[in-house]
Amino acid sequence: KLELPEARDLLVRAVEVSPEHPLPRAALAEAWLALGHDRKAEEQAREAIHRSGQLRREDRMFVEGRLHEICKDYGRAIESYRALTTFFPDELEYGLRLAGAQTLAGRGKEALGTLAILRKLPLPAAEDPRIWLGEAAAANSLSDYARELAAARGAAERAEAIGARLLLGRARISEAAALVRLGRQAEA
Repeated sequence: KLELPEARDLLVRAVEVSPEHPLPRAALAEAWLALGHDRKAEEQAREAIHRSGQLRREDRMFVEGRLHEICKDYGRAIESYRALTTFFPDELEYGLRLAGAQTLAGRGKEALGTLAILRKLPLPAAEDPRIWLGEAAAANSLSDYARELAAARGAAERAEAIGARLLLGRARISEAAALVRLGRQAEA
């Protein structure tokens, strides 16, 4: 399984090989963001948008949504992702992005509604640990720490079952944070 630095390095090479293609740049923006390099992420996302004219509408809307999210323009990110989920309701990634943007915009209740819809998708999508991580984040934004804890534990269980170490780590961090907020420091 690839780790983030290796993924970034591969994506840098992909951009070097196809500098005019926007999708490797959009993916590189994701990697930079995950590694904590916000400015580099925004630069690559803007370059991806600049070069997105040849993309089909779906891909262009997704790239735009990511740019808005990276720039913390959550209202516009929600618009992009909501349009995508309307046109492609069975596409897990679009629903996850919508829920994430809703949470970041302070719309935790809406995010929980979006995630409830994702849980009704066909398997294996309905069991994706990222749905539970999204629920944990939304519950945290609503100060519902018991729900955050339950969702984080659900995410950890599912991530461990499929060997998704990064997701497992994120789930354990969310679990520990919820335990602290619930006054259970020793358990955290």
